[in-house]
Amino acid sequence: MQKRLSLRKNFSWVFVGNVVSAACQWGILTTFVKLGRPEMVGKFALGLAIATPITVIAMLQLSAVQVTDAKNEYAFGNYFGTRLLMSFLGILVIIAIAWLGDYPKETACVIFLAGLFKSISALSDIFRGLFRHHERMDLSAISLMIKNISALAIVFVVMTVSGQIVPALVGIAIAYMLVFLVYDISRAIKLFSFKVGPSEARSSILPSFEVRTILKLVRLALPLGIVVFLISLQDSVPKYILEAYRGEASLGFYAAIAYPMVIGTTVVTAMTQAVIPRLANYCVNKFSHYRQLIRKLLMIGVIMGLFFVGGVLVFGKLVLSILYTAEYASYNVEFTLLAIGTAVSFISSFYGCGLTAARLFKTAMVIKILTCAVTVLTAFWLIPSYGIRGASILYIVVFSASLVFAYTAMLFYTRKRRSQEEKGWIDISTKGD
Repeated sequence: MQKRLSLRKNFSWVFVGNVVSAACQWGILTTFVKLGRPEMVGKFALGLAIATPITVIAMLQLSAVQVTDAKNEYAFGNYFGTRLLMSFLGILVIIAIAWLGDYPKETACVIFLAGLFKSISALSDIFRGLFRHHERMDLSAISLMIKNISALAIVFVVMTVSGQIVPALVGIAIAYMLVFLVYDISRAIKLFSFKVGPSEARSSILPSFEVRTILKLVRLALPLGIVVFLISLQDSVPKYILEAYRGEASLGFYAAIAYPMVIGTTVVTAMTQAVIPRLANYCVNKFSHYRQLIRKLLMIGVIMGLFFVGGVLVFGKLVLSILYTAEYASYNVEFTLLAIGTAVSFISSFYGCGLTAARLFKTAMVIKILTCAVTVLTAFWLIPSYGIRGASILYIVVFSASLVFAYTAMLFYTRKRRSQEEKGWIDISTKGD
């Protein structure tokens, strides 16, 4: 239990866990498509589009800070206490938006429930961060799989019986909470028992609410939290605009054809989650190894992107027909455009992984601010006129811009490090921005 896994095994576990998780989330969306109406899919997509950015900024991407904490500067209780406090504030904001916004009652309930189960998932995330910090991706992956398989099963049963989205989302929240209480906490206790002994293990997972430490963590994590918030907002803005100009049905079609892109991003996410702890170590101790590993990841990203786009070109229409209906398959051109944008995102994500491992959180924040600005400006230009196709073209534009910004930042950073090494300076860059 206490022994860390090899990089290959960690990647395998993260890959399997993320694939199963993505498949289950896709299954939930497909269940709404098959057993509901496009408007129901649109409500679900809108609820996630509103709740996710708020939940993400409340999360502050603390798990990434936790995983890259190679010097163990903060205890797990500090991370957990900060996450609890921020998640509570986040759910209050979501409640305010749901009930004060000009939404029908069912839509308001969907927004609130989406925020609720996303907030519960955030609690599990901080425990999975503990598992990843100890390079035990198997524990993190199992948690993820159990959570999402349970949620899919509940949604399928509820939709089959009632055909209503609100009780289905209540079921997701219940499934997430049970996995957090039964699996995540017990595995964390076992993990700590190898470090501090069984008698101290339970106290090691208790949240700490020391104000000074929370403020330090918030200051440290806020730039990265803003980065992930902007990533989430970047995904949500086109949905806001599409719903406003074309209605919930158009949003439902777009959300359905866009979700298969998760297949590709799941593989990339698995690789980045598995490799970030090793990259963070290399960045501090063996910077030449850091550069080599980044180059390998970029080559993999290019190859994956070519295969992904090729697969969609050949099988895209058939996939949409099988998964959804012929009505959804008519959007095959948009499906292909989304695939091209996703392929570009693979390379951009690996550059972002390198920046995160180097703890260049402020740099990453600036990149995402610029990318988000591109998203908003281009979305208001393309979507009102071209609808779903405009939103699909936007995918390519945004991820191309992100790639250019991330490449430029990585180029400056690696040149700076090489210059410091050549001059024999003390390595100050490992402290981040």
